[in-house]
Amino acid sequence: MGYGNPGTYAQYTPGQQKLMAMRAAQVDAYRSLAEQVYGFRITGSTTVSAFATQSDSIRSYVDALIRGARVISMASIADGNFEATVELELSHQFVDCFALNGTCGVRSNAVPACVTPGCTASSVIYVSQ
Repeated sequence: MGYGNPGTYAQYTPGQQKLMAMRAAQVDAYRSLAEQVYGFRITGSTTVSAFATQSDSIRSYVDALIRGARVISMASIADGNFEATVELELSHQFVDCFALNGTCGVRSNAVPACVTPGCTASSVIYVSQ
């Protein structure tokens, strides 16, 4: 699921704000889906002076390609916000490629672009070896 807010941009019409909120909800839902499928990276730093925290910075990154996901619902919720729900059907072979250090490979009739553990490539049928 993802959420979008229309914002308060005076230069946009109410219709444009609504469409932007819907798009934001859709993109947020895809990001959330990518986090669930591929995981995400977290980096951080803390500055300490005189045994007290001065600043704390944490960032999360998602870098993924999602194909085949589809929006199954888009609903208007309180205050003009939107909620999007997306789904992605994963085959058992795809899941096996990521399970417990499984080895990911491709069928012999496919281009061998993905043969290392935890790898992904578009337009490839994954099999567990």
